[in-house]
Amino acid sequence: MKRFLMRMKRTILYCIVLHVIEWGIFLLSDYYEEHTSTHDVSAWAALLLPVVSVLALFQFRKRLYADSGFQKKWHYTLGLAAVWFAVTGLAVLAELSLLEADKFPVEQIHGGWDWFLNGIEYGVFPILNCVFGSGVLLLSILCGAAYRKIKANRIG
Repeated sequence: MKRFLMRMKRTILYCIVLHVIEWGIFLLSDYYEEHTSTHDVSAWAALLLPVVSVLALFQFRKRLYADSGFQKKWHYTLGLAAVWFAVTGLAVLAELSLLEADKFPVEQIHGGWDWFLNGIEYGVFPILNCVFGSGVLLLSILCGAAYRKIKANRIG
């Protein structure tokens, strides 16, 4: 485990920084939504930020693989998926404990039918970020293996 952490030091740092930036953007969009008359800004942020994180994770994979010391790219991708799952999983646990105590980072408007699901994006964003980022990385490993298998069968 210590060897894995030493190899993935920069990757872990980049994942934490990316996650903090995403949460900052998400909280700013929710603050803007709660204090203006606009609606669905934070919902869009909750849906689009995981896509941005996947693109950033692929850039991490491309740039940091050479420094990682892993023999194969899929080993590094699997490690990156594990790091992203761990970082976002900790955020999911922290966020769910805050929601359980009814403590939102940005105060939510309550009361009335119009605000029935106000604040649901706080549950959706971290879970979607965790599953989407790790899932796409794992899917890329499977697609790469399938591509190599098909390529080997065509040649042979």
